[in-house]
Order: sequence, then structure tokens, then C-alpha cells
Amino acid sequence: MVRFSRTKGGRPQPLQNTYRGAGMGEYTMERNKPTEYDAVLRAQQAIAGKWSFLVLYYLSKRPYRFNELQRVLPSMTQATLSKLLKTLEARGLISRKKYPQIPPKVEYSVGPVGELFLPLLKDLTKAGQKAIKLFPVLEETEE
Repeated sequence: MVRFSRTKGGRPQPLQNTYRGAGMGEYTMERNKPTEYDAVLRAQQAIAGKWSFLVLYYLSKRPYRFNELQRVLPSMTQATLSKLLKTLEARGLISRKKYPQIPPKVEYSVGPVGELFLPLLKDLTKAGQKAIKLFPVLEETEE
């Protein structure tokens, strides 16, 4: 059962723990009893973003400094990278280590939550390698 609350505009809005799936209806996470849908949704929310998997991929190889990441992701703007790193750090996907020296030095590496996603990243890489063989050229799509 889905419960709704009313807003100023008078339109019903789902309560906090109600999610709308992509064409799959609405789901409500029961207290202390998350479903598989809830688990997939949480994983998707944690890694949401066009660049998140690429950043995790590079950081899984070794720690990177900001400018190094910017060099390996040339089509990503400095502002976008900065915002993404802050978001991923807040979610625990990456760790930021600041060295007390002049000039300042900061390194980024995979964080404790990010470690949970590394097996998924390896599987995604394997699937991508197979997809390259099946679809050598893909058209760009807008998000």
C-alpha cells in the first residue's frame, strides 16, 4: 500500500520511503526489511553519475591526485570532477588523504564503501569488453 502526503500545490506526493521504479509501479521499503529492489536502488543511488564508475576504475588501480585524474578524464571539466570527488567522498566510495606540506598535496583512493563495488566494477569491465566485440560503434545518447 502506498501512502501519500499533500503539498502546497495540492498534488499527492509519495512519502519518504516510497520509490517509483522505471515503469514498474511503486515500492515501499518495509521497516528493517529491505527488498532486493531496495538493495539495487541503494547501490544505484550510491554510484549515480555519468563519471562515477570511471573514477572508481582509475582509483582501483592506484591513488591519484586531482590533476592526474583530470588528465585521464580529459572530457570532464574541473568543476564537474571537483563536485564528483566531494560527492563520492561523502558517500564513502573514495577516500581523500591530505598531506601536511607546502605546496598542499591531496591524494584520492578507493574508500571503504568503494571496496564493496570493486567486484561489480570488474564484472562490468568484462561485460564491456564483450559488448565492444558485439557493438564496435555505439551512437551517443543524451541523458
